[in-house]
Amino acid sequence: MRDKIPITLFVYGTLAYDRYLRAITGRIFHKRPCVLEDYEHVAHRHSYAYIRPRKGSRVNGYLIEGLSARHLTQLDAYEAEGDMYLRKKVRIIISGKEREAYAYVANEKRLERYFHAEPEQRDKQFLEKTLDDIIERETGEGAGKKCTPRELAAREELFGGIIEDMLRSHARYSSLPRDEIKRVLFSRGIPSLRAVREDEAVRPYADAYILFAVRHIIFNQLEDGMRDQFPALRRFSPEFYEHGPSDLAALRYANMKREQIDRLIEEKGCGRFRDDWDHLDYARCGVGIAERVFDRGEAEEVCAWIEENRQPGATPMGAELEFSYLGARATSARPGQDATYDGFYYFHDFDLLRRGWKLGMYVDDHKAAGLSGERSRGFLEYALGRCKIPDDISKPVTDDPWLLAALIVEAARFCGIRPHSTHLSLQIPLHGPYGKVARSSDLFCLLLLGGDISRDEQGVVREKRLHNREIEDEWGGLYFSKENFHSCGDETQRRVIEYQFPRLALDRDYSPLIMAVKGFHLAGNPHPVNPYMGGVDYRPDHPLLMELKRWAESPRPLGDEEIAAFLTRVEEGLNKEASGAPAHTRSFISSSLEAAGRTLSEVNGLLKEYLGSNLYP
Repeated sequence: MRDKIPITLFVYGTLAYDRYLRAITGRIFHKRPCVLEDYEHVAHRHSYAYIRPRKGSRVNGYLIEGLSARHLTQLDAYEAEGDMYLRKKVRIIISGKEREAYAYVANEKRLERYFHAEPEQRDKQFLEKTLDDIIERETGEGAGKKCTPRELAAREELFGGIIEDMLRSHARYSSLPRDEIKRVLFSRGIPSLRAVREDEAVRPYADAYILFAVRHIIFNQLEDGMRDQFPALRRFSPEFYEHGPSDLAALRYANMKREQIDRLIEEKGCGRFRDDWDHLDYARCGVGIAERVFDRGEAEEVCAWIEENRQPGATPMGAELEFSYLGARATSARPGQDATYDGFYYFHDFDLLRRGWKLGMYVDDHKAAGLSGERSRGFLEYALGRCKIPDDISKPVTDDPWLLAALIVEAARFCGIRPHSTHLSLQIPLHGPYGKVARSSDLFCLLLLGGDISRDEQGVVREKRLHNREIEDEWGGLYFSKENFHSCGDETQRRVIEYQFPRLALDRDYSPLIMAVKGFHLAGNPHPVNPYMGGVDYRPDHPLLMELKRWAESPRPLGDEEIAAFLTRVEEGLNKEASGAPAHTRSFISSSLEAAGRTLSEVNGLLKEYLGSNLYP
């Protein structure tokens, strides 16, 4: 009966608009103009509007009639009643007569906290509450009951990046009716392990997949904690991927706590497939473990480490990391060749696209971009900065070569699967002519810095990325570097040069390589070395390609003058990065050049030793 008693409400701001009332309550109400006396309306440019008592002042607004108790509860939630606003009974004047109604009056004890915030934040807070309420009501056992923060975090984990995507687009979503918000949220459904339980073929691999999923749940929760606890990790340019610094912090922390995390996974039994568990059960365990291992003091040290070492520049960059137990055979693997993951054939059965969304995780079969639910065998890839895998929406990770290098190292350590290769990308002006590769020895220097010069199975020294045809197509064309166009989800595109030759190795310092690649490219904007671009016809019989392949088959030492010329070219590019001026400090450029020079001398020295020991064909 209480729900049927009509309630009147005085509205004066956001609630005076039909679209907001409909989004909050699901319906539109008749409004009549009225006046609230002895109150003032306050609406600073960069704050929320509110009313507060002031003798002799008047506020124009509207009277809404016919609200139910349920509607009032919904409006209370939107207005953060009891905290941000207080719902009070007031006397209004309508058609010359005095009437009683409710009104949302500012809680003046909270003025500093709430009413000096950005105006968009209020809609976002409402959407967050709506999402939380929908998730509580629609997911898991005991649906409809109030969740603890841990339980709500576990349920939110099921939806991957869609919650953040909705919050990022809150101006569009907050005005949608509740049913439409629910439709968007559940557009991909709630993940289930029912199909896994019914498929005997996946059983030999299920434990490995579950452990991998749980470790990413723990990482996701640690990353949330880092962003919540340390606002400095969120101070980024909108040009870059929002999670870049916090991904690094969480990966570093998870790697530091690896033994403790593994022990807790074993204690809770959540690192193996269980017939009586579903995704939510594993999510609960992962959230609980993240809470156990998170120590604010230790996390603060990680954040301080990032802040002390950062070296921002002027060139947006990114990276893609490939992992596989099969190496170059990953994309042509037969069933069962990979005894641990079967070439990630069951990636989507375990909903790993949503577990690994913060790291841009998907299966790369070198044919398509891992569409949701589509099975294939290939490399497990972290496409850092990839916001949406199916839609191919990407942002650069950073303009900081140190941060990108540290992110590569920590991600490779965290993944736990044999590393294979990394692609380094640089954003360049959308329009502009390409230059030429001036010297083949410059490309040899890049291979000395980041390739894979080691002995093959017969003990012969090779450059394996090229010699094993890992970056070569079936007609003999090389993919040493290539041009891409990345969409950031808006109307603009970014032109990116992607260097595909580097080997991914555990605990290698990639900072000198990244600086060398950047300086080399900025010096002359050389045309990408791959077979499918106009301007330079890099056919298989092109002299540069033939020279690269011959060198990879028998990598001879370079002369000191060739190394010196390469380092001079890198320095030239770095010194004009920021519109003709250096983007980094002179000391960082010098130390990077020295580190690159040391690596070149060391690897070149090994080649000289190999040359004298008959390790060449």
